[in-house]
Amino acid sequence: MFDKNELKFDETTKEQILKFSAFLLENDIKEAQIYLSNTSDFIVAFFGGLCAKTTLYLLPNAKFFDDKFSINDANFSSIKAKNKSDKLNLNTDEIFYLLTSGTSGKSKNIQKTLLQMVDEALYLRDKFGICKSDEFISSVSHQHMFGLTFKVFLPLVSGAKIIDGEYNYPEALLALNLKNHTLIASPTILDVLCQHANFEKMNGIKMIISAGASLKNQTRDVFKAKFGIDITEIYGSTETGVIACNKGFGLKKFESVALSVTQKGALVVSSPWCESFETSDSASVDGDDLTLYGRLDRIIKLSEKRVSLEEIELFLLKHDFVDDIYLGMHPEFSRVLALVKLSEVGEDEFRKGGKIAVVNELKRYLKSEYKNIVRYFKVVEKLEKNQNSKLTKAKFHEQFYARSEPKFSLIKSSDEVSIFRAKISVWDFYFDGHFGDFAIVPGFIQLGFALTCAKYLGLSPKNSFSNIKFTKLLRPNDTAELRLTIKNSRVSFEIYANLTLCASGRFDV
Repeated sequence: MFDKNELKFDETTKEQILKFSAFLLENDIKEAQIYLSNTSDFIVAFFGGLCAKTTLYLLPNAKFFDDKFSINDANFSSIKAKNKSDKLNLNTDEIFYLLTSGTSGKSKNIQKTLLQMVDEALYLRDKFGICKSDEFISSVSHQHMFGLTFKVFLPLVSGAKIIDGEYNYPEALLALNLKNHTLIASPTILDVLCQHANFEKMNGIKMIISAGASLKNQTRDVFKAKFGIDITEIYGSTETGVIACNKGFGLKKFESVALSVTQKGALVVSSPWCESFETSDSASVDGDDLTLYGRLDRIIKLSEKRVSLEEIELFLLKHDFVDDIYLGMHPEFSRVLALVKLSEVGEDEFRKGGKIAVVNELKRYLKSEYKNIVRYFKVVEKLEKNQNSKLTKAKFHEQFYARSEPKFSLIKSSDEVSIFRAKISVWDFYFDGHFGDFAIVPGFIQLGFALTCAKYLGLSPKNSFSNIKFTKLLRPNDTAELRLTIKNSRVSFEIYANLTLCASGRFDV
């Protein structure tokens, strides 16, 4: 049994846990799957399930399976017995499962024990000096290992306060009083915060802990220069728990962790909260210093030399054109494909010289170090990473095949005239195959804009145009305004680029 002081539940939470446990016992529920958005509710359900000896499966999202009892936001309040269990019956060998998000392919269940989680949290409490007066705010979910460790177990063993909510939008986070708080956040939201107009509201924050993906040096430097705070970047995994941390001087293994490397270069981890486990990461170890080279499945051969795709991503991120980038194997060819989010400088170059100019420059930049290793480039609005700042293989393929186009919004409407507006973006699909060295929106695409907006108004346009005129080019980063004038069964359209007429014509409905 655990010492009752190790998990510091308040009396209200303890009573809720006991009633929740009693319900599961009374209804003989042997297995349950959990996805709850509220952390306080999650703590009740999680520890109530362990007390009832119910095998728990923590889901990464609200997609439930049919073969297990579900605990969710809709039914949580109804899962409690009138009479509570006698005591918190928690044993060191209680097990539960975390379902991974399937970054490299299919999701899998990882078994964890309560003892592992408590031992890890006690170590982190002492390592970082967390105490009862600390208050935690989080932008990550408790349903994943990072959030479960730092948002649930670390505050519980420290007696610290957990601010309920998952503040995964900058506006929600910056609306809080962050002074003297500890923030648990993904690298993605830290990147966005750096560029936010109200970034100054981060001033006074006590500590920032980040994990899930590599933290950009630029982001670390901005927080350090602005607020004098060193972000604590955690390296670990669902299988291993925490392994090492980086406070700006490279990864240093935690004192209680033992590391070694196999002949093929795979990192092997053992600690009080992890039996010996061979990871999928390529690494080298020098005393307490840990150097990562990327996942083994993201290492490819280049002229008989093994090269990490993550290493190439870091190299490309140094280029002025690149704001974010991810490399993977093309879904149809055995070649490397890059999904790239351009910086403002990159977008300006795209407008000047088209996609060809951008791609040629990035290939030139790569050539001296990595030759022609990246064969294909696709410009995207953003990398659709999950809340752990990881891009899954399925999402990588989905983004490659996606066809982005302008999203026209109706800004004014009367009986006869309707006005729509949209931003023409460098990631719009038609720039991939038309006018590669001087990007313009093709005429037939502009006609399609007119038809799409007419359909939005409930009209049924006929695909025959008259009096078509193109008087100015519509280009990346232009603001397009489309005006439809309806008279009887005839629609006249005008398309403006930054308030200058660039196309007009008529069609019947």
